[in-house]
Amino acid sequence: MRLYRSELALGFKEKYFEIPVASLEVEDLPLLGEQIPCSLTVHTIPRGYKLTGVVKLSYQEVCDRCLEPYTSVQEIPFTLLLVDKQEFLEGENPEMIWFPESEQMVDIGPYFHDLVYLEEPLKRLCNEECKGLCSYCGTNLNIATCKCDVRATETDTRWDSLKMTLSQGA
Repeated sequence: MRLYRSELALGFKEKYFEIPVASLEVEDLPLLGEQIPCSLTVHTIPRGYKLTGVVKLSYQEVCDRCLEPYTSVQEIPFTLLLVDKQEFLEGENPEMIWFPESEQMVDIGPYFHDLVYLEEPLKRLCNEECKGLCSYCGTNLNIATCKCDVRATETDTRWDSLKMTLSQGA
């Protein structure tokens, strides 16, 4: 996504953009649609510009517990500083991009590439109360009640010594 100094200098508030998914090179993510909606506000600050906004991501996911497909929608707020001095970038601040006075255009696409990857959930759940699958018969416990009696008769003894230690207050 490219922004021009002339439009940044004029400033804008909650301007709507669509970021092409193909331009972000995130083919391995299950994003829905070909465009990512983005609302952007620009403020002039000493030595640059402050961009604030929200990106709306829609994923087609598979739940890690019940293996059912679901759609996830995330609204991700962000703040990005465009600065004209390279000294400000010491420490590798990912929320800052060097935008020297000699340049008339800045590409903030790599920032959005990283933002999309960082917001991908590590644990994909269709909902927080998802009960998952029965580990014995594979029944989706969100849809049906499992009739397995194996869980009631079979116990896992691997943790018994730790349980005993904790119950003694050691």
